[in-house]
Amino acid sequence: MILDQLESLGCYRGISKSLDIAIDYLRKTDLAALAIGSHQVDGDRVLANVMTYETKRPEEGKLEAHRKYIDIQVVLEGEERCFCAPLSLTTELGAFDEAKDFGLYDGPRLTTMRLASDNFAIFFPQDAHAPALDLDGKVAVRKVVMKVAV
Repeated sequence: MILDQLESLGCYRGISKSLDIAIDYLRKTDLAALAIGSHQVDGDRVLANVMTYETKRPEEGKLEAHRKYIDIQVVLEGEERCFCAPLSLTTELGAFDEAKDFGLYDGPRLTTMRLASDNFAIFFPQDAHAPALDLDGKVAVRKVVMKVAV
């Protein structure tokens, strides 16, 4: 898991070619102008998923993880809390959905972070994370989640 300021995003270039494509896209695109939905950036290897929602109470949040994709989460409007923990410390809740690359997990919430328009988080397949949670009450959030193939 990486949590950093948006101005430092370029420092993470070089980890993988697909991650570089996603970083360049985030740095060069007018993210506020993107329509809600999924946008192909590099076929199915790099996608930009733009969404809006209201945050939910922290106790409602479930840890999730992905096997095929790295998430780069950038809040464009609003702010949210996110919990995360090593996937190795969690227990899978039901079958992993291979088609959606999505699984829910129960486990400790070892790290708490604030995601807002000045920072970003990168979650790798070994990082269970529970995003979209209230900080100080419900707020509307607009977010882009880059899906980067591992």
